[in-house]
Amino acid sequence: MTIMDRFAGFAFPNTKPATGNSMKGQAAIEYLMTYGWAILVIAIVIVALTLMTQSGLKVEQCSLPVGYVCNDPLPQIISSGGRDYLAFTLQNKGQQTMKIRNIICTVDSPQDAKISDSTEYADGLVTIQPGASFTFNGDNKVKCMDKGSNNPLRLLSGQDFRGYIVIWYNYDNDPEPDIKRLISGTVSGQVLQG
Repeated sequence: MTIMDRFAGFAFPNTKPATGNSMKGQAAIEYLMTYGWAILVIAIVIVALTLMTQSGLKVEQCSLPVGYVCNDPLPQIISSGGRDYLAFTLQNKGQQTMKIRNIICTVDSPQDAKISDSTEYADGLVTIQPGASFTFNGDNKVKCMDKGSNNPLRLLSGQDFRGYIVIWYNYDNDPEPDIKRLISGTVSGQVLQG
């Protein structure tokens, strides 16, 4: 018997030296701890991603093609008088003066939007010079339509809205003003009480 064996017996009485069989329990615990932490991290990431995708609609935003800006200031979807409206500012970043003819806010796809359901603006009422903007609010706010023809959108205050904005317009120098140009984009946000 060596001095170490005598010391081990003194410090830890009634203990036996470690053998191959007693190390199996330690290996099992290490295995469970290592993979347990990994599973916990994966679960936290999944919960975080789920929360981020569900709350993504609460962001007010408006997006139009290059040359037009509608998110400065942020758009507002307003519930008033039993229907919903869109209030926003349209900036003309292009090189030509544009005359707005019709605008609609809809949950239908832009291809299914009907000009007959849109808010109409008389010739010259809304003219936006290059670099200028026009705010559609008050009497000029835009009607929001539900799916199908002639059905006003009726969301409650606090609900999320995600839809499209379709704008029919002409340039000031178009040779045929009865043929309207069209741009469309997305708009989303939380409905506010008007």
